[in-house]
Amino acid sequence: MSDPLIAEHSDDLIDLADLEKAVARAQALVAALTKAVAADICRNGQADRALLEKHQTKAHGLAWYATYAETLKESLGWARTLEKTGQLSRTEKLILAIGCGEYLSQMAGGIPMSQTEIVRPGSVGASLRIFRHLWQSRWCV
Repeated sequence: MSDPLIAEHSDDLIDLADLEKAVARAQALVAALTKAVAADICRNGQADRALLEKHQTKAHGLAWYATYAETLKESLGWARTLEKTGQLSRTEKLILAIGCGEYLSQMAGGIPMSQTEIVRPGSVGASLRIFRHLWQSRWCV
């Protein structure tokens, strides 16, 4: 038995143009975080081991944000490929909507790095402005 609400709006499950904008926002967040972390760990344009050790949580958090942004970009590419070949079905749209929506929401609200450690944009150095920019995505649920 299918859900009539989902069936009625199956064409609205995903808008790849909206997802593309959300991916760009995620990449902008990673760029901002990269600058913030570099300011903390670099001396004379080079990463400093002592500073990296001191700010390892920020660097680790940046790695998580970069990984999430890359996953979103590749997921969009996967969907575009399926769309070009006429194989972007309702199932793939649901997978994309769930996965990308969850990743974008975690990027905005906090990515779990372990069972007891969550990294948030502000703890890695994001300004409130860049955080709001990501959160305004309709993909953040």
